[in-house]
Amino acid sequence: MSVGGRRPSRRGAWLVGALVAWTAAVEACAPEAAPMSRHCGGGCPEGLRCYAPTEECVAEGVASCTPACASYEQCSARAETPTCFAQICTLPPRPASPTLKVVALAILPAAEACDLDGDGQGDARLSELASGYAELPQALQAAIAQDRITMLLTRGAEHLDLLFGTLAPESLRCDPSSPTAGCRYTVSRESYDRGARSGPCPAWLSLGDASLVGDAFRAGGAEATAGIAVPIDERQLLLQMFGVRADGTLVTGEAGQDETLALRLCGAVPKAELRAALEGLPPDTLDPVGGLEGARNLLDVLLRADVDGDGDGIRESVSFALALSAVRADVTGWSPTR
Repeated sequence: MSVGGRRPSRRGAWLVGALVAWTAAVEACAPEAAPMSRHCGGGCPEGLRCYAPTEECVAEGVASCTPACASYEQCSARAETPTCFAQICTLPPRPASPTLKVVALAILPAAEACDLDGDGQGDARLSELASGYAELPQALQAAIAQDRITMLLTRGAEHLDLLFGTLAPESLRCDPSSPTAGCRYTVSRESYDRGARSGPCPAWLSLGDASLVGDAFRAGGAEATAGIAVPIDERQLLLQMFGVRADGTLVTGEAGQDETLALRLCGAVPKAELRAALEGLPPDTLDPVGGLEGARNLLDVLLRADVDGDGDGIRESVSFALALSAVRADVTGWSPTR
C-alpha cells in the first residue's frame, strides 16, 4: 500500500497488515444477529438497508438503473429496486436567497468536536484519517478555495440546508479565492431529493430545529438524521448521518440578511456506507492512496466505528467534526439547466 505517493517501510507495512487483521478479527466477533435498530420499524428485508432520514428500506450500496434513465428522468435510490421516473416534486424558479458560500473547511480534532455518545469526550474519528494521511486536510481546503467543491448554505425559519453548486456560466473565469472578485454561483439540482412524491423538493442535507439567539446559531441534535445523495457516474449512493448537529456564530446585515457564518458541523456516518462509496468510485480516483485496496486499508485501520448511530447497541458509524466558514454569495440559478 502506498499513501500519498510514498511507500511505507517494511516495518510500517507489517504494522498496517497487523492492524487490518486485528480489525477484521474484532468485527468477526460481532453477534450473528444484530439487535433491532430504532429506525425503519426495527429492520429491513434481506438485501436492503435502512435509510433513516426517510425511514425507508432501500437498495444496498451504490444504486444504478438498468437500462439507464432518459434525459428527463432521475434514477432514484430511494426504492427497493432503483427505478427511473420523471420528477414529481417542484423546485422554485430560483434557489433560496440569501445564500452563503463555504470558503474554508477544516477537520476538527476530538478536543474541539461534539460529544456524540454522551461520555464527556469529543468524537472525531475522521481526524485520525487526517493525521494518518497528512495530505487530506490540505487537499480538502484547496478544493473548497478553488471551487472544485462548491458548498452552499441557506437558512429558513427553522432549518439549515447544505447544498452543492458550481460557478455560474458568466463567472467561469472568476477567481473564487479572491473575496473581491464577485463570483456568481448556481445551485445543483442534485442537492435536492427530486424523487419526493409531492410538494416542494426537499434538500437532501437539511437540519431542522434551527434557532438564532443573538448571533448564536444552532440546528439539529442528538436524534437528528440527515442524508445526502452522492452521484457516482450514472449511479447514486444515499449516504446518511446520525446525531447531526451544527452550532456557531451567524452575523446578519441589513434587513436580517445573512452575511457570514462560522459553523461547527458534527455527526457520524455508517462505516458500511463509506465502504460502499469506495467501491463505487472510478478506480483512478483512488490512485493517490494505493488504489481500492489501499483505500480499504486506510478505512479499516484509521476509521474504526466509534458511534452507535442507529440505536441497536452496536457501534457501526464513524464520527466526524468539521469547521466551516461561509460568506454571502450571489446565486443566479440552477445547474444543470434542465
